[in-house]
Amino acid sequence: KNPFGDYFVIQVIAETEEYYLPFETERDLLQLQARAEKRKAALKDTVHQFLLQHEYEQYIDAAKQEGFSIV
Repeated sequence: KNPFGDYFVIQVIAETEEYYLPFETERDLLQLQARAEKRKAALKDTVHQFLLQHEYEQYIDAAKQEGFSIV
C-alpha cells in the first residue's frame, strides 16, 4: 500500500545478476579519457592565444610555423 492508499500486485518473472566491469579493466580507459580531457583543456588556451595573435588569412601558414598538425 502506498501513501495514497493504492495497492500494487507485483510478480517477479525473471531475475538477472548485476554486472560490473572490474576496476582494473576500466582503469586504463578512464586514464586515457582523463588525459584527453586534460590535453583538450590545455589546447583550448593555446588555440585562443593563437587566434588572438594571427589574422584569419594567416592561420595555415602560422600554424605550420608553430608546428601544429594540419589535417
